[in-house]
Amino acid sequence: MVYQLHAHIVLVPKYRRNVMTERVSDEIRSAILEVCTRFDSTLDAFETDGDHAHLLITNAATDHLPTY
Repeated sequence: MVYQLHAHIVLVPKYRRNVMTERVSDEIRSAILEVCTRFDSTLDAFETDGDHAHLLITNAATDHLPTY
């Protein structure tokens, strides 16, 4: 039997300030992609608004989420 873990993660800055510029978004995306590569995960979706970012990550469920 094969399992997949889908994690929906929301990153919110303190006081929900509008800090998610294009540069910040690109930095977050590259850091998350690096972590996903390290843990054999895939970044299915990445979207930012002015005050938060949404990530949808899929993993083969060989590790539990707190190891990230």
